[in-house]
Amino acid sequence: MNTSTGFDSVTLKLQRNRKIKNRVALCDLQRTSEAAFSSIEKLESTKTTKAMATSLGAGIMGTVFMAGSVFAYLASIIPLCVIIAIPAFIGWGLPYFLYKKFLKESTEKVNPMIDRNYDTIYEACEKAGKLLD
Repeated sequence: MNTSTGFDSVTLKLQRNRKIKNRVALCDLQRTSEAAFSSIEKLESTKTTKAMATSLGAGIMGTVFMAGSVFAYLASIIPLCVIIAIPAFIGWGLPYFLYKKFLKESTEKVNPMIDRNYDTIYEACEKAGKLLD
């Protein structure tokens, strides 16, 4: 609540210092940090890309085999229907395990690169802090 005496209010005045020494170096460090952050975002999204693609591919192949099994059943070729249904069920059950496997592999491969980017950001922040002192 704002009263006439001003005791219940806080006024912030934010003003940018336009006379920063080493402004060019600070801007370069900021660009370096921003590039590292965008690289981290891209690397995080690539963790699941291969895992998702392989699991979806296996699931689709299972569905294709199941469709073939259904058509064999409709054509009264029961032995062929059973033979084609086996890989269909495998194709429906396998995607979970494929996803977990490829996610683990890609995470192990990508995490060191993400850590290097975090180190780059940390170093840039340290240098910027020293420049501002």
